[in-house]
Amino acid sequence: MTAIIQTLRTEHEEILKMLTVAEALAHRLDKEERVPQKTLEKVVEFFGVFVGKCHDGKENDILFPALISKGLPRKDSLVGSLLRQHKQGWSLFRALADATYDNQFHFDGSGQRWAHAARSYCEFMRHHIAQEDNTLLPEAERILGPQDQSVLSWKFDRFEAERVGLSTHERMHRMVEEMAGKGAA
Repeated sequence: MTAIIQTLRTEHEEILKMLTVAEALAHRLDKEERVPQKTLEKVVEFFGVFVGKCHDGKENDILFPALISKGLPRKDSLVGSLLRQHKQGWSLFRALADATYDNQFHFDGSGQRWAHAARSYCEFMRHHIAQEDNTLLPEAERILGPQDQSVLSWKFDRFEAERVGLSTHERMHRMVEEMAGKGAA
């Protein structure tokens, strides 16, 4: 497995861990248990920064254009479908972020809205990650030669440093490990 494929798979594993945390929090909120607002905010921060900015950013801005340049069509294709899914995921994320905001002010039913939004986002993301792991990443590994992959690896590193920030990426990794490890959910 190449470095870029391993990077994306590792990020998927981290996302799946946080999805499990979010699902557990949703279960608690459904039972009307108290969940600290800070915990909900951390989950949303992870999904917004790690998934939206870091992971999807690498795919949208680096991987997909490289695959298109190698002849994979943009429209009516795997890339087009995944780009639409990223947009749909962002919409589901916004609903979760809105529910987090509402919960801060204890609006009626805000905990249940958070739980519903989290379950919708988690279900969508599990399907999306499976599609990428089973279709996109094997296709990328097949299409991209060693030199292409080396260039993309460098671009991934530069993206992390310039657009996300290495300390931010590492903070997100620590956050998910802490929340999943301590049973924050």
